[in-house]
Amino acid sequence: MLGCRKFLDEELFVSEAGSTRNAPVWVTVTMVVVAVLIGVVAVVYFTTSAADLPSFFPGHAAGDTKHHIKHGIAAVLVALVALGGAWLTSGQKKS
Repeated sequence: MLGCRKFLDEELFVSEAGSTRNAPVWVTVTMVVVAVLIGVVAVVYFTTSAADLPSFFPGHAAGDTKHHIKHGIAAVLVALVALGGAWLTSGQKKS
């Protein structure tokens, strides 16, 4: 038990000494905003038909009634990658 306490004390010391972030705060915030926006795009792909998509969305086709599920899945994956990047940039450097 004494060894565990010593390890915890050293870990606290390391985390206090290395208090600099991996990336600036604006990078993390930007990645979260991008993830949310792409998540909204994914919801639009899942809920609207190809004819009702905005004209600047890939897959827009006038008169088409199908939904672009694969586009929505791809958007969800990109949003998850952006959230993962935000998580990685939010930590602190180890010294």
